[in-house]
Amino acid sequence: MPRGNASQSKVHYQGKDEDFVILVDDVKSVQNWKDDRSIPLAQVVSGFKIFVTHKHGAQNVYDAASKQTLDNEFGTHNEDECMIKILEGGTLQETESARERRMKLWGLVRLIKRTLWEGMNEWLGRKGKQRAFEWAEGKGLA
Repeated sequence: MPRGNASQSKVHYQGKDEDFVILVDDVKSVQNWKDDRSIPLAQVVSGFKIFVTHKHGAQNVYDAASKQTLDNEFGTHNEDECMIKILEGGTLQETESARERRMKLWGLVRLIKRTLWEGMNEWLGRKGKQRAFEWAEGKGLA
């Protein structure tokens, strides 16, 4: 199961009465399992737990699915069989980690700073570049 800054993948299954979610190790392991069913579920799912979202989609709070809920939707409360049905009929979703989001944001900030710096240098011309650099250094921007 991913921890800390690792990304989390899940499979969301929209049922008749409930939305079901299972956490999976990664997108590739699910795709490999779909191609080769001899791969054990233990190598695909992160913990043998099925969650319900009470029809609030895959991005909401999860509760553990009761046996009755599983029976009503899948005709069985055997979690292995239910997981197989969710993996077969659900949508695979991968969320990026907080670190990945920070890295994207930092890249965007650097791009904006570089663009602004280049625009300012163009506007000031050669004589003003030294003064602009000294000003930026004083502000901690260079």
